[in-house]
Amino acid sequence: VIFNTIDKEEWLGEIMQVVYNIPSYKKQSHEITIGVSSESVLTSFHIASLACLIEYADKCGLHVKIRNNTNAEAYLNDVIQLGEYWATGSDYIEAKDETVSNLWRITNSGKEVHGRRIQEYLERKFLQNKELDVVHNGLTEAYYNVFDHAHANGIAFSAITFNKESQVLDATICDFGVGMIQPIKESFPQITSDEEAIRKSIEAKFTIGSSLHNGGMGLDNIRSSCTENDKLSIFSNMVCLEADSEDVSVHKLDFDFKGTLINFGITLSHLPEKEYIDDQQLDVAQMVEELK
Repeated sequence: VIFNTIDKEEWLGEIMQVVYNIPSYKKQSHEITIGVSSESVLTSFHIASLACLIEYADKCGLHVKIRNNTNAEAYLNDVIQLGEYWATGSDYIEAKDETVSNLWRITNSGKEVHGRRIQEYLERKFLQNKELDVVHNGLTEAYYNVFDHAHANGIAFSAITFNKESQVLDATICDFGVGMIQPIKESFPQITSDEEAIRKSIEAKFTIGSSLHNGGMGLDNIRSSCTENDKLSIFSNMVCLEADSEDVSVHKLDFDFKGTLINFGITLSHLPEKEYIDDQQLDVAQMVEELK
């Protein structure tokens, strides 16, 4: 199976085509070789969605190999070390590139802490003086979205990269579950179309109340973090939503994506500087508190 494009929508369509064809592949062989013809470096979008495909194929009893002929394939093998996840059964393997926070198999036990680890990594390596709570909050909300709605049977991955020059964090969370459209329609029977449902998902304070955590600060919270050229993209079932801080557009897909993919960028250079309190300020604050 060769992926001949890195256009996001076409890439996802090709992934679904492989999913549909897996029963016929199994009749021919228990192994499938995947290649990417591009010489370009792949983004978090490609990494997370491809990982879901490999996990799905693995659960169907197919062994997956990645070719090593192009720059994109070498990136997957040598930097992301994609094959090591299934060879070792790991949820996380450190990438061979400091700007890649790498692929993570989303787990229920890790959904609270992984976003914090990414925040702490960025603070330690690149942005010591920035307030990066938005990174932790956005990722955590996205991870909860998987466990609140996806029913993905473990087929859920997160991939995150950071561009040091533009200071843009690029994050993708992808699952092969029921898609977010179905639970929204079940909770709001007046919503009849996929387009209405996916627009509903980014409304402020929107929630279907599926868990105690789910208080409606999810996708809208992520969207509000987008500045300048940053965008939030959501693929689910047969629709795609794209939103920035001002506009929202939705269009139909020509394939049925069995799951949800959330991709967003955050330009971290715009975030506020950390406020430091020196010892003298701390002493004054303590005196005021004692006088109360």
